[in-house]
Amino acid sequence: MGSVIGRLAAHARSNVVAYLALFLALTSGAVAATRITGKQIVDNSITSADIRNGTIRGRDVARNTLTGREIAESKLGRVPDAGRLAGRTLAQVRSGIDAATLGGQTLAQVRSGIDAATLGGQTLAQVRSGIDAATLGGQTLAQVRSGIDAATLGGLGAGDFARQRSAFKSDEVTFGGTAFVAKDGPSVTIDVPASGLVAVFASAELRPSATSFNNFAAIGLFIDGNLAPPPLPDCGGGGGGLMRTQFNNSNTYELFFTGPLSGNADCAGTTDQFQARPVILRVSPGQHTFELRYVTGNTNVNFTTSARNRLLVVTPLG
Repeated sequence: MGSVIGRLAAHARSNVVAYLALFLALTSGAVAATRITGKQIVDNSITSADIRNGTIRGRDVARNTLTGREIAESKLGRVPDAGRLAGRTLAQVRSGIDAATLGGQTLAQVRSGIDAATLGGQTLAQVRSGIDAATLGGQTLAQVRSGIDAATLGGLGAGDFARQRSAFKSDEVTFGGTAFVAKDGPSVTIDVPASGLVAVFASAELRPSATSFNNFAAIGLFIDGNLAPPPLPDCGGGGGGLMRTQFNNSNTYELFFTGPLSGNADCAGTTDQFQARPVILRVSPGQHTFELRYVTGNTNVNFTTSARNRLLVVTPLG
């Protein structure tokens, strides 16, 4: 018996490595067979307590899946651009711009009052409410809006334009002789106020000669069928002159306006559009009809002149 046990012990000692290898071979399959994969895990069953702290890496999270709800913004460090803003927050940048750039002014100060040195000591509110008196002849913005510069428009105000009447004829008319002739106006009828003042503006393209003979073309103003009274000059036909061409045979059209005598005009009117302006007349209060009529400087009615694009504008004043 003792010899049998001795032989078994000697056999075990001499084959211990072989038995250990056989044990590992038999158990490794069982370990592999029991490995857990995602298929064996029930959805939503793994909790934070089951995950070892510090083991989840950025590469384990799908890109663009984390939002502000999953991130504690207060734990984030300063963004890279903060260094460029000298440590200021966005609110600080919005409320006050760099003092060195704006002369010590904040954004609110810049909005409420522009640099006094640039605007002559005026604030933005002052600039909006009243434009530089030196530029607008002492008028405020309200005055400019309610009444246009009297020197430019002959004293016309915004209220005057509401009663203004005008008429325009584009067709060409031909006329001859030294007596005024009516050629379908244009004409307008207005109610003259108690002041008796009206502003009359007219323009037309005139051709001094429709033949090879020297001539001139003139336009006169008629009121209720009669020549307008002085101070309108006699530019042919007895008075009422608004505009007249030079005496020649140029046979070309040129645009004329009412206004101080200048340009290629003769006797009255101007060809300079920058000198164009209405003439101020005094008539009796009440309703009156104003009309343009035409005359030439040659007694021979066959030596004709022409006019086209004729405009008449009459504005009551007062």
